Amino acid sequence: MLKLIMEQNAQLKEMEAELERPVKEKEQSKPMEVIPLSTVPLTGLSTTSAVEIPSATPLTALEKTIELAKSMEEMNLQETEISRLKKEVENLQELKSSYQTSYSKEKQTSYKLKQELQQLQK
Repeated sequence: MLKLIMEQNAQLKEMEAELERPVKEKEQSKPMEVIPLSTVPLTGLSTTSAVEIPSATPLTALEKTIELAKSMEEMNLQETEISRLKKEVENLQELKSSYQTSYSKEKQTSYKLKQELQQLQK
């Protein structure tokens, strides 16, 4: 099962790389908008003009798919980590139970030895 998860993880990473490639190419081909300094107000912050920022545009279907793939990969990693932690908790509970049993037996043995010692001293 772990092997299957690892294979799916590798496939998701490959898909992510394939999906990101066109987005990066698109971003690199976008011309940068130049804003002359003379248009930037130097006094006060209460201007009403807005500048469109390319990254503030709505996500395309490709970008949404990439985000979904990233979310799914993160979710798979979280599920794997949760499973690992559950197993660790189970192991710790078994260890605790074993320790308590051993401690209880040791306590009983110690009590019996003390009683025998007291009887021998009388």
